[in-house]
Amino acid sequence: MNIEQGFTPNSEIWNGRFAMIGFVTILLIEVLSGEGIVDFYRSVLGNLW
Repeated sequence: MNIEQGFTPNSEIWNGRFAMIGFVTILLIEVLSGEGIVDFYRSVLGNLW
């Protein structure tokens, strides 16, 4: 079985797709919550410590 490793075109395409999903998710959190991503996580996770 031949598996390519490293910076292959297919792996870079998937890396870009996941980066776009993460960026859009952060934008949606900011729009829906009305606060920045750092403040959002601070308010959500602030009770843990």
